[in-house]
Amino acid sequence: MKKEIVNRIKQLGGNVANVKGVSLQEDLCAITFNTALYQKPEDTPWLSAENTEPIEVLGDWVDKNMELFNSDRETFYKKMVNTYYTLDEEPRGQLFWVAKPFTPFQKGTQDFEEWNDWFSDDAELDEIIQHSNCDTPTFVKLLYTEAYPNNYYICVSDLNVDNPIVWSTDHEEFFTEVTNEGTLEDFLKLANTHLFRLTAASCRTNIKNSVLYMETRDKLFTEEQYRKQLAGYSKRCRQLESSIMEIINAEKEHIQLYSAPNSNVAYNKTVTLFGCKLNSFLIKYSVGEDMATLKYDYNDLVETLTNHWTITGMYVQMLWMLSIGIMLDTDEQNVRVLSSMIDDENVNDTLHDFLIKYRLTDWERCSDIVLFPVPYQSILSIISSNNQSKELSIQKLEKYLKKEWYQGHFDCAWHDDHKYGIRHDGYWSFESGALVKVLGLDDSSLKGLPYYPYDMVH
Repeated sequence: MKKEIVNRIKQLGGNVANVKGVSLQEDLCAITFNTALYQKPEDTPWLSAENTEPIEVLGDWVDKNMELFNSDRETFYKKMVNTYYTLDEEPRGQLFWVAKPFTPFQKGTQDFEEWNDWFSDDAELDEIIQHSNCDTPTFVKLLYTEAYPNNYYICVSDLNVDNPIVWSTDHEEFFTEVTNEGTLEDFLKLANTHLFRLTAASCRTNIKNSVLYMETRDKLFTEEQYRKQLAGYSKRCRQLESSIMEIINAEKEHIQLYSAPNSNVAYNKTVTLFGCKLNSFLIKYSVGEDMATLKYDYNDLVETLTNHWTITGMYVQMLWMLSIGIMLDTDEQNVRVLSSMIDDENVNDTLHDFLIKYRLTDWERCSDIVLFPVPYQSILSIISSNNQSKELSIQKLEKYLKKEWYQGHFDCAWHDDHKYGIRHDGYWSFESGALVKVLGLDDSSLKGLPYYPYDMVH
């Protein structure tokens, strides 16, 4: 499968750790979900229709929880997502990922014994065969639902195994009526948790009128400005990924595309791609995206950065990656990937070492040097004060946020960019959030303070 499909499955909550690229069937069956999925509503009040409930019984759920909505919107949305994005089979129109082989033509299988006569005599497979050039296709049953149609399949001999067609059929007309649902990449444009918020907002006028699908965290830009910028970054990422893939394919054919070696160009483009994805991540946090989505994006950031980091010009990015990983409770493997790049570069920095040691007790580096003392030298005092008094540490951290952090980045390209109204990803002192978590500080006094990523800590 193409990388974009695997990444989309990750964003939707799928576990793709066992996808090895061996075959379409093996890759699909290796993917698991611990959450239900929902079709993206096609006819919804915020687009064109009226009095439409795009997710079953969601309107009733909203009504029952309006008191919570009025008192604590973020908790309301978290509760809503936790209620609907589970494997609970109470009918809500949700899809369940099952991804298992369906082999009606393969002798010796239970599917053959049960279904071969039906498929030989009654099933209508002409269109499927046309897209697979196989008269006896094998399928993967991808999803099922209590709604209509209730079964979704992929033919593993599809002519385009990178982006195969999804076929739907209902149990009452099992493979006598089959619908081409489009390519897997298009089909996976399912509702993520942000769209789910919009869906809830569409169900009831009192939510719609609250103007608030998502509350921005960095108020220096509007949600509209952030969304427009995010669309630009997404387009740029797709262009870079396409260009990198073109270089990789050319290299396999021993075709040189540039005056510089293909590998050098691909490396530089991947570094640029990481920067673009990191900017997108910052915007998503700034605009109010939920932590579940950010966790999946973070995994993709680590994957993109792997073997493409250098201390030259990328110190802050690594400090952010380590800090964000701590706040999001990322997998240990991600921390090991980041730490190995630091080790390979033979970088000695006490902040890097301090953060890594929090997650990797076997990390042996122990530097007493802060490579960039402005503004980060002050962090050492925050850390050392924790041995005397946590209150003192939080006081010093508050001072760092109010008087040192932003001013200390005066030489960064993003400093003061909000003043021009063109581009602004958000200003965030991620290391401050990581410090609170590592030192076990009470950050209640920091909530709402500019630059402090309170929601990511919690």
